Amino acid sequence: MVRYGKLTSYPQRVDWPAGTANGSRNQRKQNKEVYVMRTLTRKLLSLLLVFTMVCAMVPAAMASEEENPGTGTETTAPETPPTEEPETPPETEEPVEHQHEWDDGEVTQEPTCGKDGIKTFKCTVPDCTATKEEKIPATGAHKWNEGVVTTEASCETAGIKTYTCSVCGQTKTEDIPALGHTPLADSYKSTGGSEHSYYCTTCQKT
Repeated sequence: MVRYGKLTSYPQRVDWPAGTANGSRNQRKQNKEVYVMRTLTRKLLSLLLVFTMVCAMVPAAMASEEENPGTGTETTAPETPPTEEPETPPETEEPVEHQHEWDDGEVTQEPTCGKDGIKTFKCTVPDCTATKEEKIPATGAHKWNEGVVTTEASCETAGIKTYTCSVCGQTKTEDIPALGHTPLADSYKSTGGSEHSYYCTTCQKT
């Protein structure tokens, strides 16, 4: 029986008369039961003691909390660093449109006989760098050299003379008339009727 955390009575060990088989066996069994009972009784007493201490501490802790509120450990959330807003790029002022005022222009590429020239105009409005170009037509006036015979004329075939422009390099050709045959004296022969033949001293043909 347990009262106020103390054991009032324990199972008693029984001693059987020595020399008897039943006594020895029963004695060992009885001793084992006594040991088990004592062990369980100690564990129950320990649990009862712990429970009694916990029950005594809980009201005292609650009373202390009521008398001193806010003394407990408070968990403070970590401060969030301020986020930096991206910098807004400065606004660029769009150029104000205006009416261009062109100067008299400057010839930046001279025209030739076979190639157009270029005349460039600039806007005279302050801070305006606009330009425009106009085409100057080619003059078409070639400067031909004296020409070179590129194909000699023969008795029956015309020749060719080639001229080159000294400015643009363009070329042109002119025909050289065929020379015609040069008959050898006393080489005329009648072939019947009004036809006749002779020997040419240039191309050596009859």
